[in-house]
Amino acid sequence: MSTYKIGANDFLNDLGEVVEHLPELNLNNNYFHVFVNGVLQMDDIFAYTAGEQGIGSLIISIPEESQISAGSPVVVEIVNFHPKIGS
Repeated sequence: MSTYKIGANDFLNDLGEVVEHLPELNLNNNYFHVFVNGVLQMDDIFAYTAGEQGIGSLIISIPEESQISAGSPVVVEIVNFHPKIGS
């Protein structure tokens, strides 16, 4: 198995700007998806670490019989929910 680490500064935001940190995930009120070359990846091959400025990474573990071609886009979609109790 090969492991690749993608640091926060290797990602771009929706405006095409370099990301300074990866966002925190709200405990029990979030989900995130990882897409490689447009294909949704299974949860058990990656680990997401949030962090402060310049910190955070995505680690992807690729089975021996698989590969990620150079230049393939890797997209992380993060959704945090902020529930309000009461009105």
